[in-house]
Amino acid sequence: MNQPALATNTPSLDDLCAHLINEKTKLENIQSNVRAAEKAIIAMVGTRTEGSFSVECDHFKVTTTQPIRRTVDKKLAQDLHQSLPKDIAESIFDWKLSLSTKVYKDLEKYQPQTHAAIARAVTAKPGKVSVRVEALA
Repeated sequence: MNQPALATNTPSLDDLCAHLINEKTKLENIQSNVRAAEKAIIAMVGTRTEGSFSVECDHFKVTTTQPIRRTVDKKLAQDLHQSLPKDIAESIFDWKLSLSTKVYKDLEKYQPQTHAAIARAVTAKPGKVSVRVEALA
């Protein structure tokens, strides 16, 4: 019978961790260089106060985009909602539901029937697994 050959060059965990740290350092240097290049392009091209702005040179089209992220004070918005004209009040704010993960998990432990009812309305998707490596002294 043929048996698979054992891998003799399998890296150790220390080797893998050192390699990861080295690659992350290279990535940080590359990201720093990219940010510097973008900053120089922005200084030359400019931006709008909000939205995108494009220019062309001999070989490239460059677009700078200035996003504005707006947040809403939920309590103040609820108070304002009552005093706004109905057509504006119904269209100006999106009332998004969010889940309190702590309460949801507590319900699973202490009130499983309530949790089961709520769980029908909740979708859970695993995120990206992260890896953190710290050098030991």
